[in-house]
Amino acid sequence: MTKILLVEDALAAIQKTEFHLAILDMQLPDGTGFDVSDQLKETATSVIFLTVVDDENKTYPVKPKFKNKNKHHNPGRK
Repeated sequence: MTKILLVEDALAAIQKTEFHLAILDMQLPDGTGFDVSDQLKETATSVIFLTVVDDENKTYPVKPKFKNKNKHHNPGRK
């Protein structure tokens, strides 16, 4: 397990290491989890987003940022 707290450090780690799973926070000191997931879209890394938002007026766009070739991720959709 690797704990990384900054987008900049995560992007550097992606270049050096193959990760099977990334658990990303939406709110990072130097960006968002989307900044990291954009770089992971060309890899086989699975991504889970977790976050805590105290401001109920703050929203994030929640939509796929890249295509998943594994059709099991949404079995109800054909």
